[in-house]
Amino acid sequence: MRSNAFGVRIILSDISGGPAGVSAGITETADLSAPSLTDSLPFTRSKEAKTPVTKPPKTTGSVTKDTMSGSGSGTGAKSPLIDQLLQGNREFTENDFNKDPERYQMLAQAQSPGVLWIGCSDSRADPERITSAPPGELFVTRNVGNIVPAHDWSLSAVVEYSISHLKVQEIVVVGHSDCGAVKALDKDLQDPYIALWLNDAREAKARVDARISPPKTSEEIKERTHQIELENIRLQVEHLMTYPFVRQAVDEGRIGVHGLYYDLKTGSLSQVV
Repeated sequence: MRSNAFGVRIILSDISGGPAGVSAGITETADLSAPSLTDSLPFTRSKEAKTPVTKPPKTTGSVTKDTMSGSGSGTGAKSPLIDQLLQGNREFTENDFNKDPERYQMLAQAQSPGVLWIGCSDSRADPERITSAPPGELFVTRNVGNIVPAHDWSLSAVVEYSISHLKVQEIVVVGHSDCGAVKALDKDLQDPYIALWLNDAREAKARVDARISPPKTSEEIKERTHQIELENIRLQVEHLMTYPFVRQAVDEGRIGVHGLYYDLKTGSLSQVV
């Protein structure tokens, strides 16, 4: 048990900065101080940090035919799903790419998207498809529950890059109906990483439950879930506005920040106020 907790502790401290309110059965406290995006150097390691950083094991030799043949772990094995992806790409190049070479050659040189899309990883909410956006229009990052944590290096880098270098004009945080992350807020999860990740969405559930009566009918339960989905979008927009470079860009009128909601049943995308 100790080794498992230690492994989780290392990953969360060194990669995500250890979000506040960590639970999910992690019994040990990380030796790294949790960075804050409001600090002048938000991701500086504490001088007193003593937690060793583990390195990936070294590999020797080269990839051989046997390692790619599908035996053993299955890495590189033949897969109908991979074949489907490759076939889909062949159809794309024939029906789309080759018919508009000028556009794609321009995109091969540079990108200039107008919107940063922070959405959910749900396979049913594909940003380009539901907005009919052509290639190069959206700069996209997605995760479970369209969450904007306060201490996530990956998301912070995406947002900073989109503002400082891509010069996007708008940032949208996009949630959707039938969200598994929102449903999971009511469950006693045994998945440590998922439970930790969802900590940054739990406030949305608390807000909704504080203003409505406990649901009794199936319709009331559905409506509560819907309200939490909407509230989670608002909450993540609030989180986003705590990033100093986002706040500065908004105050200077360089970007706008918005919440959007996608309804899987109707296909409609609407603004969340």
